[in-house]
Amino acid sequence: MFMLIVIILVIGFLFVTSYNNMQRLATDVKKCNANILSSLTKYSDTINKLQELLEGYVGHEKLVVLKVSDNIVEMTKATSNAMAHIQGLVQTYPDIKANGTYHKLMDEVSYIQEEINRSRIIYNEAVASYNSKRNSLPEALYAGALGFPEAPFYDPENISAVQEFKTDDGTIVKEMLKRGTDNTVAVVKNAKDNISHKIEEVQQKHDKGNE
Repeated sequence: MFMLIVIILVIGFLFVTSYNNMQRLATDVKKCNANILSSLTKYSDTINKLQELLEGYVGHEKLVVLKVSDNIVEMTKATSNAMAHIQGLVQTYPDIKANGTYHKLMDEVSYIQEEINRSRIIYNEAVASYNSKRNSLPEALYAGALGFPEAPFYDPENISAVQEFKTDDGTIVKEMLKRGTDNTVAVVKNAKDNISHKIEEVQQKHDKGNE
């Protein structure tokens, strides 16, 4: 009985350690995803500043102000389209290139673009670590059931998959532990009732023997 308890405790410890590692790696993936979105937000702000500057040169041209969004798909598409539009306007109105503020903002654009690329690389590294752990034993046996799906690598052609990646927040494990606790309580209560019943039977036999 003692060995059984020890084995159960060891298995429980290993499971908790493994689960916490999965949660940590999943959190890293989400954090890297958030960093990409943060860089895109800065990118949008800089593009808006560029558009404000361009209005002084192309007053009749309608420029769409970019809005900050928590949707990485919409942000990526909007910033890409806006930047392409700006580059087209600069070709049409070459005088813009003589403006010092324009060059400063374009330097910021280049820096942020590099920052986004670095964030994507770091994100993919985090995904590789998470997926490697998820597909290893013993995690591969229960990762899916505990709300740890495979994480998507950053793909410009399928950015929506990155946005949709989610993992369990602990609800599944809490439910499992609750059911386990309820079952344990039921077993203990049943054992207690059986013991009490046996004691009553022995006591009744003893009382009859003394009559």
